[in-house]
Amino acid sequence: TKLPGGLVPAPRVLFVCHGNLYRSSAAAATFSEDVERSGFLVSSIQSAGLMASENRPAPDDALAAASSLGLNLEGHLTTPLTTQI
Repeated sequence: TKLPGGLVPAPRVLFVCHGNLYRSSAAAATFSEDVERSGFLVSSIQSAGLMASENRPAPDDALAAASSLGLNLEGHLTTPLTTQI
């Protein structure tokens, strides 16, 4: 979709994995930090899972692994992939 004056809207980025507990949540957190450092304009960064339950927190081993990489998944809650995301 083009905006007036030939402007293009900022992209939306969605990372998807099976359960939205480990990979996609860590990828979204990593990408979010990269975007923040670079100043690149992104309208949203989300993660979801093909078979995810809704609102499960990241397990302790995911929190520990993310923390070892300098990422914080403390507030992450799983999101099932839907047509609205």
